Amino acid sequence: MQTTSETDTRVSTAKQDLDRQIDALRGQGILLFGQMERTYAIERAAHARAVAVAKGKRIGRPSLIDPAKLAYAAHLRDQENQSISEIVKATGITRSSLYRYLPPRPPETLTAEDQQDA
Repeated sequence: MQTTSETDTRVSTAKQDLDRQIDALRGQGILLFGQMERTYAIERAAHARAVAVAKGKRIGRPSLIDPAKLAYAAHLRDQENQSISEIVKATGITRSSLYRYLPPRPPETLTAEDQQDA
């Protein structure tokens, strides 16, 4: 037959095990709730951006390059056939910004006649 102290020890150990399991579940529940809230926040932000774009608002950091200077740089490159270094000196726009904002030049097509002439 079991004594009272052995029964109390078993009950106490079982209670401690149950408390540990509840604590672990509580921590997992908090983590799950945090992840769910993060997911909802990302979805709300994406929805707000989509609504702003649909209304015609510009998203992101504003461009500091004057559109007139950029048009002039495009003219110098396409019509005057100047190099990027010359355009940087003429416009004051940095080289990296020119590469970012100017569309690439269309590739030159070679025909059979061009190859025979060369």
